[in-house]
Amino acid sequence: MVSGGRVPLIEHVQLAPAWQGEILVLAPHYDDETLGCGGWLAGFPFQRRVRVIFVCDGRGSPGLRRRAFLPSEMEIGAMRRAEAEAALEALGLTRAQMQCWEFPDGSLARRAEELAERLRAELTARPCQLLLIPFRFDRHADHEALNRVGRHVARFLFQPPMVREYFVYYRRRLFPEGDIRRLVVPGFLIREELNRAQREAKRKALACYRTQTEAGPWGPSVLSQSLIEEVVAGPECFLCVPPGIPPAAIWRWPWWRIGMSRAIEKAALLARSVWRRSLE
Repeated sequence: MVSGGRVPLIEHVQLAPAWQGEILVLAPHYDDETLGCGGWLAGFPFQRRVRVIFVCDGRGSPGLRRRAFLPSEMEIGAMRRAEAEAALEALGLTRAQMQCWEFPDGSLARRAEELAERLRAELTARPCQLLLIPFRFDRHADHEALNRVGRHVARFLFQPPMVREYFVYYRRRLFPEGDIRRLVVPGFLIREELNRAQREAKRKALACYRTQTEAGPWGPSVLSQSLIEEVVAGPECFLCVPPGIPPAAIWRWPWWRIGMSRAIEKAALLARSVWRRSLE
């Protein structure tokens, strides 16, 4: 259980030593790959072995309501995809290393079976040694759905990959110092410090996502400058939970308290969403 003092993020081994197989990054939305593990990707010495799959394509994103200059959701998706291509290039990857599956934003929970079949086919055709997925409690329905599907599919493959969970929405008001990572038992958390080159690459990649970082006809900015500087400074953390570990064993808090805090957060987010829709 957490005491009143500071709970330090742990020091741990590197996420990936000399690598033999492929690394697959599953990003629920454009920019999640950069926010969660962009610095690590920029510094990974075997970048040619990395693939990034963007599962959602930007259609239905609440931050990109249709305006006069955006005649269709397809154009919104094209804008976001172009930003992602530029961002990956800023991290040192190529356009050939990315795929876009074009699920609408907000649809992954209700299309979990379809998503699982597509991921199973992908990993059967092109096995990977390391699978990076969003954190299981990342506070966004698409992130959590992709985590559940990714862990389930990986577990039952003939050659299961190592699964690491990256954090996007780690800032949480109901947790110590507003950071849910501080509640993870140290043995399950990998901490990756970023050097100067990695930080600059991550900053440059985030700047490519203009629809997220700048206010404009597409709506208000989603990523503030203060948030960008925080995630660029790092560290990047990854949850590493071997199969068979009970959920309660991961946390410093009692399991019921984790669940209650998440339920309160979800209720607050739902109320905020309803309020925003009422103003449109």
